[in-house]
Amino acid sequence: MRIGVCTSVDKFGGVAVEGLDYVELSVREFLCPDQDEQSFVKQLDTIKTWEVSVEAANCLFPPQMKVTGQAVDNHAVDKWMRTVCRRAKQAGIELIVFGSGRSRSVPEGFEPNRALEQIYEHLKRWADIAADVGVVIVVEPLSKKECNLINNVDEALELVLKVNHPNIRLLVDTCHMYREGESADAIQRANGLISHVHCAEGETLLPIGFGKEDHQPYFRALKEIGYNGRISIEAVFPNFPEQLPLAVSRLRREIENA
Repeated sequence: MRIGVCTSVDKFGGVAVEGLDYVELSVREFLCPDQDEQSFVKQLDTIKTWEVSVEAANCLFPPQMKVTGQAVDNHAVDKWMRTVCRRAKQAGIELIVFGSGRSRSVPEGFEPNRALEQIYEHLKRWADIAADVGVVIVVEPLSKKECNLINNVDEALELVLKVNHPNIRLLVDTCHMYREGESADAIQRANGLISHVHCAEGETLLPIGFGKEDHQPYFRALKEIGYNGRISIEAVFPNFPEQLPLAVSRLRREIENA
């Protein structure tokens, strides 16, 4: 598996880290979909000097851009998505993470099943937008602490299967799986549809190996299904520059020992 880290342009700085294969940045900060082309080009020029490539982007929608509920503006949402996908292609990004917990949370009084249908309808439209530029959108299950819709791997899997499009795939996050008490069997059931992985300690959000939680069953299941793609450390770092190399080496050891 290829190991990356979720970070920001300013925090990372572009310096190579032993064992780190790529970087994952946020959509709004890096791809600047709510800003003009010049703002994006400035960010693009910055990462061109980096020794590590940017291969994925997360936090697809800002909290105020709702994708469920009565106040959804499909035109604005799709315009955002077109800009994101086009700029992702320019930047060499292959994966866009659709987590966006506050954006997709079901508003009070709104029917959850209707909200889920809205997400399905969005994904059907976005699939073609993503396919036009060769980008894959991965649906991320989020724990109930962060969102009230699509809270486990099986729910996300059902949605991805329903969309049935090669540019809509699944992300599994060991942090959220741990929080929700999910078995590694869920990874087995998603065999063939997982295109990205996030990981962190479930309770503290520290990097894997910085706490006492056992995430090896998840890594073992990924290995058993033959997953050999990207796995991003999406964690809280008390001291990012100092702790990143250790986090990478500990994660690689956990994977190897699983």
